Amino acid sequence: MEDIKEKLLIAVQDGAIDGADVVEKLLAYIDGDTVQDIVESEGWDEACGIGISESSDDEY
Repeated sequence: MEDIKEKLLIAVQDGAIDGADVVEKLLAYIDGDTVQDIVESEGWDEACGIGISESSDDEY
């Protein structure tokens, strides 16, 4: 399995396959709670626009 993940990562890095397509396909196989756990544990929530309150826009 590690060999497959490494080859997939290399193919994305080399531009042989589109990273967005890979992510979309892989996300189809995991549930929303798992995605949320991964996003939060990796600190990607702000980059994804999660946890940003809409009231912060009203301050400007």
